[in-house]
Amino acid sequence: MEHAGDRRAGRHQPAGALRALDAELAATVERLQRARVELTAILDRRATPELPADMVPASGASLSEADRSLALLMTRLMGPRKLAVYGELLRHRPSDPTDDEFDNLPGDAGEDVRRDLAERMAPHVRRVLGAYPGLRDPDDDAPRGARVLAETTAAAARELYNPAQRDVLVRMQALLENAS
Repeated sequence: MEHAGDRRAGRHQPAGALRALDAELAATVERLQRARVELTAILDRRATPELPADMVPASGASLSEADRSLALLMTRLMGPRKLAVYGELLRHRPSDPTDDEFDNLPGDAGEDVRRDLAERMAPHVRRVLGAYPGLRDPDDDAPRGARVLAETTAAAARELYNPAQRDVLVRMQALLENAS
């Protein structure tokens, strides 16, 4: 024999289960929508699947293998605020003729070539940093801390770039610091 209280309690249990199912379905739809955005980026922009869609250059420009590896590393190390700025930069990154020169710089490039390239790169990088000032902000919300971010980025640069490219980066950094 069923009591009236049992029927009332029974009505509330299915409603709770339906709300839980609705929340689960909403989360699934959101994951699928993000997956579609990433697939579109991969198909339309010839992006690599390892980078999130919000890190893929929108202009159809491609990243060098070293830059792609560095960007992937940054997705694991940067905090949400700095990562959002970095993603915005990558999506709308202004190209510069020195980009290809740097990417193709041989490891044994001469002193004059490295100095000249650093001097020509510095104004472009200065403009980019001016357009994305958040890149210079400390990364206070980095998951593993700002020090780990800095140390890992430096270690990655040593692995990803050849000696001449690293020298150009050091020279360019010095030029940027001296201009400040």
